[in-house]
Amino acid sequence: MRMNIAFPDLLMRRHSLWLLFFLLALVASILPATGWLTAIPGDLGDARFNSVILEHVYQYLTGHAPSLWSPTFFYPFEGALAFSDNHFGSFLSYALARGLGLTRESAYLVWFILGSSLNFFSMYYVLRKFGFSQLASAFGALIFAVGLPTAFKSAHAQLVYRFAVPLALLSFWRFFRQGRAVDIFWLAFWASWQFLCSIYIGVFLFYLLLASFIGWCLFGRRDWHCWLMRLQASWRFTSLRQYLIASVLSLTFCVAVLWMLYQYMSIGGIYGFERSPSEVRLMLPRLHSYLHAPLSLLYSSFTHGVSIPMGHEHQMFIGLFAGAFLIAGMVCVLRGQYPALGRVSLFSLAALIGGTLYVHGQSLYNLLLYIPGISSIRAVSRIVLVMLVPASVLVAIATENSSSLLRKYFQVKGVVFLGVVIAVGCFVELFFVNYYKTPISAWESRRDQTATLMPQSYDPEAIIYVSGDGVSSEVLLELDGMILAQERGLKTLNGYSGNVPVKGWEIHGPCVGFTHRLDSFKRFARTQEGSFDIGSVKKRVLVLDALGCETLDEIPHALARDIVKALEVLVFSGVNGEVNVRITNTSRETLPRRTLQGPIRLSWRIIPDQCGDYSEIIGWDPRMDFPGPLAAGHSIDLRISPELPTQQGSYVLQVSLVHEGVFWFHDVGLQPGMLKIDID
Repeated sequence: MRMNIAFPDLLMRRHSLWLLFFLLALVASILPATGWLTAIPGDLGDARFNSVILEHVYQYLTGHAPSLWSPTFFYPFEGALAFSDNHFGSFLSYALARGLGLTRESAYLVWFILGSSLNFFSMYYVLRKFGFSQLASAFGALIFAVGLPTAFKSAHAQLVYRFAVPLALLSFWRFFRQGRAVDIFWLAFWASWQFLCSIYIGVFLFYLLLASFIGWCLFGRRDWHCWLMRLQASWRFTSLRQYLIASVLSLTFCVAVLWMLYQYMSIGGIYGFERSPSEVRLMLPRLHSYLHAPLSLLYSSFTHGVSIPMGHEHQMFIGLFAGAFLIAGMVCVLRGQYPALGRVSLFSLAALIGGTLYVHGQSLYNLLLYIPGISSIRAVSRIVLVMLVPASVLVAIATENSSSLLRKYFQVKGVVFLGVVIAVGCFVELFFVNYYKTPISAWESRRDQTATLMPQSYDPEAIIYVSGDGVSSEVLLELDGMILAQERGLKTLNGYSGNVPVKGWEIHGPCVGFTHRLDSFKRFARTQEGSFDIGSVKKRVLVLDALGCETLDEIPHALARDIVKALEVLVFSGVNGEVNVRITNTSRETLPRRTLQGPIRLSWRIIPDQCGDYSEIIGWDPRMDFPGPLAAGHSIDLRISPELPTQQGSYVLQVSLVHEGVFWFHDVGLQPGMLKIDID
């Protein structure tokens, strides 16, 4: 028997649309965002911070980090993991990649790509469970996973794992629509998992569920007595095994979330973390936010010249093509199609928009800012990533309606045509996005450059501090120190996160030292129980001068006595000739070229040979800047041109170091280098 099936019909029957649209998501958005696996979404700031957190959790699991909540950065402050996101719900993919031997950069790419992929598959699965066709489900999944708002937010990779949002909504819908008691456990499970992935998205999911519940009360089930009977009956028709699995998982994840939130509240209370309401209002969505797309080559002109505070956080435009289907879906719902799901989705989307909209200084969201902890969710405009769930449902409704009409008049060919139009439209909108990314080579170059600052040998208990000079971004330098410390298994005074431990810690500029950070901790420690030996910590600090500006606040005399054991004069030749001076640092510390108190310089003098009595302090006038820093165990060769005496006799050339305005090295134990000179 011969099978005569047209290719388009075969394509629809074999459930291939999800694969085609997923490949479209990969080719049009996910891979371009990663520079086709040669770059990492975002800049050298937040993206590297995310990698530090993921690496910390991985090291803790493998026994290389002693404390989960106190990473090696922001030392000696504790609880620094609670200063920002922790990635508890998404670290597993990164950890597996690292366990397989991938570098931190490659593992980060795996983590990012898997998160984007899970978003697509979860939304596709949910839409199919809602009863939509392959085409409608694939289109809605594409909008949720890689729609324009998500493309603009790819630089904030901590928000990429949103797969639990649609699954939580599905459990919510099944619980209220079908009265299945087991789904309340699955709802708790998925919502808890989302909180573990991102507290931001978890809070926004709560807003969505609350809006959906109100919408369900208004437009969904009206016969609550019948629903309660179904709910009661579901206990008898659902197997004990299903209840055990769902209840154990939900209980485990709920306890994990409560434990996590307790840690955040405790640590936040210790440090007094809070956000000003005015800071939150800057990132409440404006009307212009829903047309703001500066990274899109197609739509960047829509809000050109419009002043939007924190504009990079307000990129919420869904695109003209997707927006047309969204509006069409709204029209379908208002005409009575999908009376329950459609109306609840439309209401929840409208509630999220209306509840967060900021117009002429007024917003309903201001009322929520009185609730403790809500102000910690600063970038409210990121709620668009959750708004995409009801938006995707409405897009699927419009697609389903269009597909039915085309199938009615053109059969399968009409549906295939619609699928091609949708694929092309999505591809064009995503193709013209200027994704913000950083080459992996830039990550590696910065890491390798910082590693060169480390001396060949150092105290295994050293505390590193990568300093700045006010030229390079202080954020990058802080992260340089954090990554270096993480890879060497050391602690660091450097730190970067969503919060800083105390006010006054964040001081940057030319040659700013580390003492103010320890002093800020000392002031903080006075308000806490216990004691801390700041003096012993100072001795362990290893300053790494990233840009030629050493930042020791002072050089202790003991260090000056030990840091240079000899100044060796190697060569002298000719009248007014040059003298080669070799300075060898045989100590365990780095000799800087300057400190906050002044520069370090080379000085010399020529005095008459007085039978070994060279204690007079006169004649140390010539100067030459010391071109340090000089790492422990290293030597440096310098050339000086002393002015020789004109009278005959025996003289001595002495060479020493001076910390200008502070002390002479030979006054604290240094033996000056000497060379006898005979003038005939």
